[in-house]
Amino acid sequence: MNNYFKVLRPGINSTFQDLGRFGLQHLGIAPSGCMDRSLFSLSNKLVGNKVSEGVLEFAYQGPLLELVGESAFVAVSGKVNFNIINKNNKIKQGVPNESFIISNGEKIDILSTINSVYGYFSIFGGFKIEEAKGSVSTLVRAKIGPNNGDKLKVNDKIFFNKPYQTDNFKKIQFNFE
Repeated sequence: MNNYFKVLRPGINSTFQDLGRFGLQHLGIAPSGCMDRSLFSLSNKLVGNKVSEGVLEFAYQGPLLELVGESAFVAVSGKVNFNIINKNNKIKQGVPNESFIISNGEKIDILSTINSVYGYFSIFGGFKIEEAKGSVSTLVRAKIGPNNGDKLKVNDKIFFNKPYQTDNFKKIQFNFE
């Protein structure tokens, strides 16, 4: 089964980012990469990923995403106001900087950051995104990176690698140092 998030609202500046691509400045390619390394790293740690795994970065207002497929283990990091909307349109306030499970047909509505600019959305096992020049960071000005080097748009599909299964989480060891 294809597992993906359908983009219902893209947010203001939602792009895929990792730690950046380096060593290409002599070719005019900026390193790009996440704007807040600590929140980026926290987002990955919350779902048990390698710290360098690509995540979805958003500024001020994030996307409204609907899950299509199997359940996913996700996290939203930063000072972020967001809701989880179930299949019956019942709204539950999301808790940032904690991981949670989202199921088929549910939505994540990232409304705004709070007294900050950036926030991050991560998923256990990572998103299915292609590397470009050694990184999955999106550099919009140069049209380099996932999503054809562009910000998210309405009706985009964000595919991910691993659906939520309880046996996946026996292997995760959270190591907050």
